Amino acid sequence: MDTFSDSNPFLLREYSHGIIEIIAIDSLINASHKAIGALFLLSKKVKHIIFTLPPQCNLATDTEPQLTKLTEAVDLNLVYLNEKQIPFNKDFLMSFKSSISAVLKITSKIVKEKTFENFSEVTPFKSSALNILNLLNNQNISFRRIEQQIIDEPLLVARILQTANSVFFMRRDKVQDISQALAYLGVEGIKHILLELIFHNLATKYFTEQKEKVFHSITCSHLSVSLAERLTNDKILLGKIHVAALLHDIGTLALQYSFPDEYKKVTMLAHKDKIQTFEAENTIFGINHIEIGGILCDTWRLPDYVKATVVGHHDFPTGHQTPVLEPIICANGFLNIESEGLSYLKYELILDRYAKGTFESNEAASNEAKHFLATKYENYMATLG
Repeated sequence: MDTFSDSNPFLLREYSHGIIEIIAIDSLINASHKAIGALFLLSKKVKHIIFTLPPQCNLATDTEPQLTKLTEAVDLNLVYLNEKQIPFNKDFLMSFKSSISAVLKITSKIVKEKTFENFSEVTPFKSSALNILNLLNNQNISFRRIEQQIIDEPLLVARILQTANSVFFMRRDKVQDISQALAYLGVEGIKHILLELIFHNLATKYFTEQKEKVFHSITCSHLSVSLAERLTNDKILLGKIHVAALLHDIGTLALQYSFPDEYKKVTMLAHKDKIQTFEAENTIFGINHIEIGGILCDTWRLPDYVKATVVGHHDFPTGHQTPVLEPIICANGFLNIESEGLSYLKYELILDRYAKGTFESNEAASNEAKHFLATKYENYMATLG
């Protein structure tokens, strides 16, 4: 809402997240101008203020100490076009050429701070699962030390034994205890289990309102592994693909969790303008799920291949991505376009490498692999009823 009156010779504009903009009107703004007084008044009520000077407005030199004092109390941002409008060194202020760029920059800072404040209190990331995962980053760690950390975690012990004895590993002799499981699964296998537990803990305890995105992540994991299995039976690689796909949209889930109402605008904008979700997020939040997810990966010290997937699953498919990332780009693209009606990169450009058979063209090979994905997706949906 814009407000203006004779008694207040400036415009006042309100944005979401409590951001206020004061737009000067008069040609010269000095220390006694009411716009400066309004800045001081607002600094007691809000955290983020934009002070905008249209081209016809100039600051007097006596406003420098006033603005300096304001920066001690509030996040003050200056918008102007011409350097001549500011007759002093303004390095103490964040400066922008437009109100929109200022709003987006402030919004991105607010969104980032709130998201990480929320997730600093999310218990799975303070749990033994994450502690053990970080412990495994030590290349000199012994199985004995790992066993000592795991043995007092009944849920984790049960999950490790269940995984070691699953059809996925096709083991004839049943694994009886943790020592045997550790020797069989190795450090990477244990990491995969921990990452899967972390995802499912978040999904069931915190992302209960983000059912569609959780389902997307689980389905993407299933399709990614199915696609990769056409090229390899390397269990370590397939395990990495499985957990990386589960976590590829952790940034989206974090944004939806922290800003559920605002994220609805992202989805609407992506569908309306036929743009990718991260582009819509940039418009609404000034930051996107790729950036948020990458910082979360660093904060939680998740494996490099997980971070590479989180920040790279929207990269243009070149055929030079890693063996972990490529099938996830394809599965994610398939779901975005064919199932969810969203815009996505041309994942078909690398899909042909997952085709089985001899084909006259890359397009024919890509179509075979797409048909495989569609069939896998239909069958998976059928199992869910």
